[in-house]
Amino acid sequence: MYPMATLKAALVVALVMAAVPSARATTFGFAADPNFYIDASTYQGFNWSGRCIQCSWTNGTIDPIDPLFPAAPAAPLGYAFSNGGVDLSMTLAAPGTFTFNSVALYGDSSSWGGAPRPVRIEGWLAGVMVDTFTTPVLDTLPRGAFAVFNLNWTHVDKVTFSTNNAENLLVTDVTVNVPVNGTPEPGTLALLGLGLAGLGSRRRKP
Repeated sequence: MYPMATLKAALVVALVMAAVPSARATTFGFAADPNFYIDASTYQGFNWSGRCIQCSWTNGTIDPIDPLFPAAPAAPLGYAFSNGGVDLSMTLAAPGTFTFNSVALYGDSSSWGGAPRPVRIEGWLAGVMVDTFTTPVLDTLPRGAFAVFNLNWTHVDKVTFSTNNAENLLVTDVTVNVPVNGTPEPGTLALLGLGLAGLGSRRRKP
């Protein structure tokens, strides 16, 4: 028989764990979206918009066959191209928050237009900016590969990207951690059951 204090502690831990939603970490690009414009539908649980509204996040528009547009760097998961300048946002479609872990960016103003500038990335919560990060000027970074920026911002509901609409931008490998509300995991249920059963048997003793 477990001591009463142990059973109570197990019950408290189980209840706390059950109240905390589990999380789903995922890294995605944009090749899986069949739409030409990513913001034409909710994708990966986010709404996508920007300065061009319904044409901001364009699904891989750098054509490696067209000599006017040099080939984009390798992006196995697919990339989105900011159509006509950077003013992009990704907003969680369902109520709640997420962790914005990292993103891979690439810019080349000499090939795709605009002026070389840093990218300002902002994390927002309920309309208030709570995190910010400014990249180096992308054109000064090593050519031919996306640059990965690890941010690990927790409890945001929107992330924006901006270069003051100066330089077109390629985006891929977005890594987020989105809470999953719903049934507790089996281990949590087992621990909860142990606590309840133990308390019940303890109370039945004369």
